[in-house]
Amino acid sequence: MAHSNAAELAKAVPECVSGCFNIGVAATGCGEDDFDCWCYDKNHETVVDTMSECLGNRERKLNESCSEDEIFQMENSYWKICEQYWEDYGTATEPATKSTSVPKSSP
Repeated sequence: MAHSNAAELAKAVPECVSGCFNIGVAATGCGEDDFDCWCYDKNHETVVDTMSECLGNRERKLNESCSEDEIFQMENSYWKICEQYWEDYGTATEPATKSTSVPKSSP
């Protein structure tokens, strides 16, 4: 299970990084407040890759970059949200499978 204070931790992501972080979360298809979904391995990879690409593009095109401290604050907030998924001592687990079947309609 994601951190009980996940909403506040997400709000703590520095403004410089938050736009790209939010784009990364949106790329997963997870809801903006579905913090457990943010933590699943594949989604974590999507958030990080998309955010890194966004930050890199912003730096190249606009010559704007975030400080190392801002990046660290974002990483720390994201880690705290997902700690129970990512650490060996964590108790959260990803769903084994996701249902892709269409429910049958009743006659």
